[in-house]
Amino acid sequence: ITSLAMPAMPALGLLAAVIVCAFFSEQLFQFIVHPLRSALPEGEGPVFIVLNPMESFLVRLRLALYGGLFISMPWLLYQALAFVFPGLHPRERRAALYLLAGSGVLTFAGLALGYRGVLPLVMPYLMDFAPEGVGVYLWVSTTVSFILKALVGFAVAFQLPMVVLILAYLGFVTPGMLVRWRRVAYIGLAVLAAVFTPPDPMTMLILMIPLMILYEASIIAARVVVRRRDARPDGGTA
Repeated sequence: ITSLAMPAMPALGLLAAVIVCAFFSEQLFQFIVHPLRSALPEGEGPVFIVLNPMESFLVRLRLALYGGLFISMPWLLYQALAFVFPGLHPRERRAALYLLAGSGVLTFAGLALGYRGVLPLVMPYLMDFAPEGVGVYLWVSTTVSFILKALVGFAVAFQLPMVVLILAYLGFVTPGMLVRWRRVAYIGLAVLAAVFTPPDPMTMLILMIPLMILYEASIIAARVVVRRRDARPDGGTA
């Protein structure tokens, strides 16, 4: 019974989190649109509209799914580690924990930059492009998707240093290669920023600049990782 229950534990945790978030979908909606409302003058809040009877339900469902996945992520990671850790050496376990901790910090940094810095700046700017005399009404489904996509994009893009560190430790890249490929990498970062952000140049630029900084930091971190790996008697192998 225990062996049968183990695979179901992550799914049950995720389902419970989604159900909880469904009860707080109104609060989640207010939280998601807060960057837009906080950036507008008092009394000039956006007017949200729905275009079909199912839209409000689907928006709440989407918020519950995203919120459930976010708050259940520690539980899902715990279940994954509980399955993988018994087969790892102590050094590999420590490395995995360091990577997870770094990934978590970078995820929250990306979310904070998007939520507190970029969205309050970009969304009112985009709304100002409406021609004179045209009222601005926001389609609630599209607006929520726009914000969620931007936040997920920032969180994912900020994982760049973790990816570089893993590749450097495994020997697929070296600090010298990262330096030589800098121009190509910057082009790739521009494409990445365009893919993971809403389609406007300002949001793309605001994401790309931190990614360039993270890339340079990744070069320094890769030098440290490679130096420590090569200094071990076993050459860094487990």
